[in-house]
Amino acid sequence: MIEQLDANIGMPPEEFRRFIVAWTLDRKRVALPVSDLWRSVQEYGWAVSYVDFELWLYEQQDMVEDAPSGGKRLCPGYRLKRGIELPEPGRVATEEGHTILEENGSLRRLMAYAEDVVREEGKALYAYRETQNQTFNLTSIPVFTSPDQFVRLTAEDTPDFCRNLGSGKRAVYYGFPLLLDWVESRDGTFSDFKVVPVFVSRMEAQIQPDRTILQLEHSWPRLNPEIVSRSKPLDRQYLIQTLDAGEDAYESLESRIKLVASALPQYRMADTISTYTIRPSLPLSSMNGEDSGIYNIGGIFLGGADTYTQGLIRELEELKQIREETLASTSLAPFVRSLREN
Repeated sequence: MIEQLDANIGMPPEEFRRFIVAWTLDRKRVALPVSDLWRSVQEYGWAVSYVDFELWLYEQQDMVEDAPSGGKRLCPGYRLKRGIELPEPGRVATEEGHTILEENGSLRRLMAYAEDVVREEGKALYAYRETQNQTFNLTSIPVFTSPDQFVRLTAEDTPDFCRNLGSGKRAVYYGFPLLLDWVESRDGTFSDFKVVPVFVSRMEAQIQPDRTILQLEHSWPRLNPEIVSRSKPLDRQYLIQTLDAGEDAYESLESRIKLVASALPQYRMADTISTYTIRPSLPLSSMNGEDSGIYNIGGIFLGGADTYTQGLIRELEELKQIREETLASTSLAPFVRSLREN
């Protein structure tokens, strides 16, 4: 759609993208979060990832600025081209004469965005210390050093973890090294370590009555999306290029892992990071906020879609098939109406 519109309006693609953002901010008359502006450009067919859009938006410093209350607003001196109105994302009719949500319509894109978020949350791995032996376990076994390396968990030592894994609804991953990040709620009622693996790789589980044998499905791990999301927007692209380039970009996995210290300078390196010198243990239960940092130890984490996530994805898929006339009489009616009405 964006190619057709910029051709009709007479703007080059890059200028038209800027116009969409400026037009949206001008029409709303209030500061908007980056996520709202990202959805707006997607409404008009710019298939850009959130991270890339956020980086692009940062470069438009002559047009947008940070608002004191949060979000983005137009720069005081920026002049929007007048006399141009963007067409509304339309709807399409079915053969029976009913209308369904157009592929580029606002509600359909909102549903797709929600589904992507839900699926991506299943890929970002972390756990809180209080769930040790339930959703994660520490291990000193150097899993990444050999594709044939395996981890054995017994039902006697880790009954809750084995039971959760045995439900068949959760994937299991090996993560290394581990970031321990102390977090506290604003009201002070909660504080604990958030345990975040830097690199993760899915494992294959052989579940037996008294034990579970775990082995890597892929010997080359990926960077945990949770690590990326915790970094500053301007650092994310560099972080991905440094720690998550293709396998051919590194001499070895060890050389890749050694880049963690330089790529994540905001965290204290509690250990020298190496797959060959994994620390034998970590007194996690007795550690406090001063011990935050990245440790040279691995962990087994449960991840993937749980029952709630699986149900939500299924419901979003079903919602996409409901006719627009039906949705117009529900609480989703404001999203069915045109972008201008919203």
